[in-house]
Amino acid sequence: MMRFSIHIVFGLLSASVFGQSLKTELDKDRIQIGEPFTVSFIASSLAPFDSVFYESNRTVLPGKSTDENTDIALNIEYELEILHPFKDTQFVQDKRYFWKGSYTLTGWDSAYVVIPPERIVLNDSTFYFPAGMIQVISPKADATKDIFDINEEFTEVEAAESSLKAFIAKHWWWLSLLLVTISFVIWKRLKGRPRGRLEIEIPLRDRIINEINALEKSKGYETDLKEYYFQLSVIVRNFLSEHYSLRLLEYTTSEVRGVLTQYKISADTIDVIEKLLNQSDMVKFAKSQPPLNEVFMITNEARQIVDEVASLNLTSNE
Repeated sequence: MMRFSIHIVFGLLSASVFGQSLKTELDKDRIQIGEPFTVSFIASSLAPFDSVFYESNRTVLPGKSTDENTDIALNIEYELEILHPFKDTQFVQDKRYFWKGSYTLTGWDSAYVVIPPERIVLNDSTFYFPAGMIQVISPKADATKDIFDINEEFTEVEAAESSLKAFIAKHWWWLSLLLVTISFVIWKRLKGRPRGRLEIEIPLRDRIINEINALEKSKGYETDLKEYYFQLSVIVRNFLSEHYSLRLLEYTTSEVRGVLTQYKISADTIDVIEKLLNQSDMVKFAKSQPPLNEVFMITNEARQIVDEVASLNLTSNE
């Protein structure tokens, strides 16, 4: 599931507590394959930054590819190539202190690419920038133009085997280029064809229940209780987002409750959803340590949420 998206909510909550504001800016929302674009991460504060740490020593920026018809990121890695070295600066504007870091990037395969929340440490406190999205598209071919504009002048050659060999030896470079071009076009066409064997689609309810069962079976609560609650809350948010075609990963717990009241969900179920999300927040931010029996209880309640909501009609009460 898209673990990184939930950091948007938690990062913003943390930033507001300490007076910082974080945002992610892209100078373009769509590019062609190989076209450069700039992504900037900006942090601002009412007080100066005593220390700033941001990991920038890399050659690619990792991301996730996503489908244009959904807000849920697919579990497919996508690397955006860094074209120029990372640059950052600090400045003061309107009595606020700013830190800004920028990459010049590009993509080499068509997709909707989610740039996950980037981590930054400001004054020994960790924050996450909001996620960003860029669409990488393939350039449209112009049927009226040749793929390559090659103008070669040819001379008359004798119809002999030696003359053919001499021709190949003289023009081998553009013949190789033509062969590579033809191979590429054939590969692209074969890649676009539907596969003969269709994958069996697992119903949403069964898929989410399997994820909850796998999380519980991993016994992650024994080694990292905070991570276990985080994963459980992400699974529930992703289920509700996909079931109702919403963006609940970007909402706070109170906002989630307000959105769900518009649908035919019982008040008791909404209370349980809010309880689960609040308890996850308490474990993460307040370092709460619920007993083991409560961990099992909240995990079972997550399954009940999925069972009940999956059986409901998707129509709103409005």
